[in-house]
Amino acid sequence: MKNVLKQLGKAICYIALFLGMQLLTGILFSFGYGIIAGVNNGLSGEILDQVTVAQMAEEALRRNQVMLVLVSDVLCVLFLMAFFGIRKKKWYRETNINQIFPKDILYFVVIGLGTALLINGVLNLLPDSLLEDYMEASGVLTQDTTVFTVLLGVIIGPIVEEIIFRGIILNRLRKAMPVTAAVLVSSFLFGVAHIQPIWAIYTFVLGCILAIAAVRTDSIVPSIIIHVIFNACGELLAASNIEGTMISGILFAFMGCILMAGTAMIYIKNQQKSEHGGEENGSDRDRCA
Repeated sequence: MKNVLKQLGKAICYIALFLGMQLLTGILFSFGYGIIAGVNNGLSGEILDQVTVAQMAEEALRRNQVMLVLVSDVLCVLFLMAFFGIRKKKWYRETNINQIFPKDILYFVVIGLGTALLINGVLNLLPDSLLEDYMEASGVLTQDTTVFTVLLGVIIGPIVEEIIFRGIILNRLRKAMPVTAAVLVSSFLFGVAHIQPIWAIYTFVLGCILAIAAVRTDSIVPSIIIHVIFNACGELLAASNIEGTMISGILFAFMGCILMAGTAMIYIKNQQKSEHGGEENGSDRDRCA
């Protein structure tokens, strides 16, 4: 029990780092913006009250939220690299960035596509009254398709979240509890970190899929691939402004379930054949990160 509490404490600390870096970046931006706005208006002879400056800073924060989250994610990874470096540990080993076989990449791409279809299909089946708050929360990061939006949603965001939740948190929880419990707890924390109820529920499900992939392959590279494809599909759907219907939701969910489950079963079956077939040939031993 003592070890469980210890690893849970570490997990919470890493989540606090992840979320705290976003909060700190926002505070520093608002503070700096307020100072610059005050100085500029002072030089022009216009004196603004604190409430007006605060409102201007809040609006600037809203306009630049995607860029600030992107910056905070990069700073979070740099901090972790420095942290593990100071402790004389290799950060890529601590975050479980191990190599995988090139021939397996397509499996995880298809699983990511299937997961995206499944979850987006289920979301289409929910009543609008339940989705209003979710659409508002997620729309902040997807309302404008820019370079920063794509970088955050499709590349940087998934990589950083996998490093934190599957690379660090999941691995540490596995040291103190059964794998199934570690998968569920890390996925629960992943969902809670997204705060908004609908978002939290489906990210819990997504987190379980990502955690299983990471555990099965002993690497977060597959979970990164799945996460990237999942988010990319979400960005495409948001940009296309496709209005979902019940029929399309059922179709998407059915297709996604078949793709995800079918591909996973084929992958596991082929993996078991390889394990029983002895050593891989020379080309199979060449892995990629």
